[in-house]
Amino acid sequence: MISLPNECLFEIFDNFKHNYKILFSCLLVNRQWCRIVVQILWSNPLSHKKHRNLIKIYLLLLNSEEKAPLISLNILPQNEPKPLFEYTSYTTSFNSYNLNEGIVNWLCPEGDEPHNFSEYANKYSKYKNVVQVTKDSIISMLLRTSKKIKNLGLGEINDNKVVKILLEILYKNSSITLLDIYKIKFSFEEVRTLGDSLRKNTCITSLKLCECELGSKEAKILAEVLHENTTLVSLNLPINKLGGEGIEELSEALYKNTTLTTLDLSFNMLGIKDGQTLAKVLYRNSSLTSLKLYSNKLGSEGVAVIIESLYKNTVLTTLDIGNNEIGKGVKMIADALCKNVALTSLNLNKNQLGICEIKELAKALCKNTTLTSLTLYGNQPGVEGEKALMEALCKNDTLIYLGINHDNTITRTFQ
Repeated sequence: MISLPNECLFEIFDNFKHNYKILFSCLLVNRQWCRIVVQILWSNPLSHKKHRNLIKIYLLLLNSEEKAPLISLNILPQNEPKPLFEYTSYTTSFNSYNLNEGIVNWLCPEGDEPHNFSEYANKYSKYKNVVQVTKDSIISMLLRTSKKIKNLGLGEINDNKVVKILLEILYKNSSITLLDIYKIKFSFEEVRTLGDSLRKNTCITSLKLCECELGSKEAKILAEVLHENTTLVSLNLPINKLGGEGIEELSEALYKNTTLTTLDLSFNMLGIKDGQTLAKVLYRNSSLTSLKLYSNKLGSEGVAVIIESLYKNTVLTTLDIGNNEIGKGVKMIADALCKNVALTSLNLNKNQLGICEIKELAKALCKNTTLTSLTLYGNQPGVEGEKALMEALCKNDTLIYLGINHDNTITRTFQ
C-alpha cells in the first residue's frame, strides 16, 4: 500500500475540521493520523467550547505561576498526568469570550451542567469571580505557549499581568494578523505601549478595540500609528469616547494613509462637527471602502455633509449611519443614491424614518443601479412605505438584500 505524505493527509483531514466526530475517531487509528488530527482539532479549540475536558486540559498545561491564583479555589485537576501533546502550540485562532461557558461547565458537578441560557446565566452569576480568575490564568498560558495564533480575541481581563504579557508578545509576535480586544480598560501608558508595538508590527491587518474607554489622548496615539503603519487595513473602535479632538487626529492621519480600507467609529457620541470632519476625509482619502458610524449623534446636518462628500468620493462602498437621528437628511441620501455610482451597501436602521422618508428612498431605488444591500430595520415605513419599496424593486434589478421593519421584522432577499 502506498503511504501518503503527512502534507496530503493533513489536507484530507482538514476537510473534516467541522466534523469532530469523524476527527476524534481518526485519532485512534495510528500515531501518524493522531499527530495530524491533533493539530487540526486544536487549531481552533474553542469551537467546541462547552467541553469540560477542554478546560481540564488547559488547567493541566498551566505552569506554577499560572496555577498560583487557582490553588486556594480548589478547582485544579488532581493526580492527573501531564497531557501527551503541547496542544496549545497548534492553536491558530482563539477568542477568550468563548472560555466562559466551558469554565462554568467545569466548575459544575458532572451532570449538573447548564442546559439552556437561563441555567447558564444563573451558574455564571454564581461562579463569576472564579470564572474570571480561571480565565486570566488560562489566557496567560495560551499567550505563553501559542506561537502560531493568527486570530486573537481577548476581553474582560482583570489581571494587569495578563495585559502586560499581551503587550510584550505584540512586540515580538510575527503571526497574529487579527487582534480583537474588548472590555479591557487600558492605562494611557499601556495604550502607548500598544501603539509602539503597532508602529513596528508588519503582520496585524485588522485591529479592534471595543469598549476600552479610549479617549482623545488614546486616539492621538492610534493616529500616530496610522501615519507609520502600512499593513493595517481594518481599524474598529466602537463604544469608546474618542471625542472631537480624537476624531480630528484620526482624520489627519487618514488624509495620508493609503492602506486602511475599513473604519468603525460606532457608538462614539460623534456630533455634527465630527460628521463635518469625516466628510473632509472622504473628499481626500482614496482607500477607505467601508465606514461605520452606527449609533452616534450626527443628526441631519452631520449626515448631510457626509452624504455630500459621496458625490466626489468614488471608493466608499459601505456606509453605516444607522441610529443617527438623520431626519430630513434622508432627502440628501435619496438624491445621492440617484447619482452616486460607488455605494453598494447602506444601513439606515433606527432613524425614525416614516412613510414620506421611505417613499423618498423608494424613488431613489428606481434610478440607482449600484446598491445591493439596504437595511431599514427599526423605522416606521407603514403599509404605504413598504408598498413603495416593493414597487421600486420592480424597476431595480441590482438590489439583492432589503431589510424592512413593519409590525414584525421582515427580511427579504431578492435574486
